[in-house]
Amino acid sequence: MKSIKPGKATSFAGIIGSVILVIFGIAWTLLVISLFSQEDELGTPVFYFFVLFGIVFTGIGIASAVYNYRNTYSKNRYSLYDIVDSSEEKDAFHSSWDSTSAGKGTMNYCPHCGASLQQDFTFCPGCGKKL
Repeated sequence: MKSIKPGKATSFAGIIGSVILVIFGIAWTLLVISLFSQEDELGTPVFYFFVLFGIVFTGIGIASAVYNYRNTYSKNRYSLYDIVDSSEEKDAFHSSWDSTSAGKGTMNYCPHCGASLQQDFTFCPGCGKKL
């Protein structure tokens, strides 16, 4: 079965974007601290709001960098963009959802829409595409 994988170049570009987010978040936080310290307003709620914004922005950048790093360099990447045959690379996301035993036979899921199907189905009852 073919599955859609994120391209390594796309994920690597995400790493670079994430590093930019982290740098911006750190620069924002330091700029806010320096501006508010000059005006002696370090204890105001506005100060805490702007500092919290910089910290959250930095945290989102770090989380995004970790996610994109794993999609760039791991074997079982999360499926999103590139079409890959299952013999080349298994689908890490759908591997735990592929089949469960039920009734007449094995229950599978449509690779196009995710509808549940019996093993003897030729067409998907959800989207109508040939399996």
